[in-house]
Amino acid sequence: MFKMSAEIEAAGVDMSIVCCFDPTVVLARLRKAFPELVVSPLDSSWKTYVGLAKIDAGATTLRIAENDAQRRGPIWTFELPLFDGTAIRGKAERYIVCFQSKEPIPESHRDRIIDFLHELQFASCVEVKSVELRDNDEFPA
Repeated sequence: MFKMSAEIEAAGVDMSIVCCFDPTVVLARLRKAFPELVVSPLDSSWKTYVGLAKIDAGATTLRIAENDAQRRGPIWTFELPLFDGTAIRGKAERYIVCFQSKEPIPESHRDRIIDFLHELQFASCVEVKSVELRDNDEFPA
């Protein structure tokens, strides 16, 4: 798996970090930078909560899922179509904006994505990286 992202390191854990992305603004900027972007109209931050509610997971579990959805949401998912008919998948949420692909991301898109992610570096706590994930290890990509 190949992943390119802008992440707010230790967000929600390190009390000295008081910042996050605005996922809806990020999505608007994504649409401007990538007009070919295909966006899911559903906020997926509540997906886990809805699934747990359907199986009657219990009040405590639902409360945790609800808090998580409120803390991380909205979460917008999208696809960036490639020339060969495949797509790079991605998401924009409060603490991460990422693009993922099972195959290496083509250089033509790679440079555009990296440039976009660097535009999101509003503070030193935002780390932009491009990695290959193998098992539990990250390698520069």
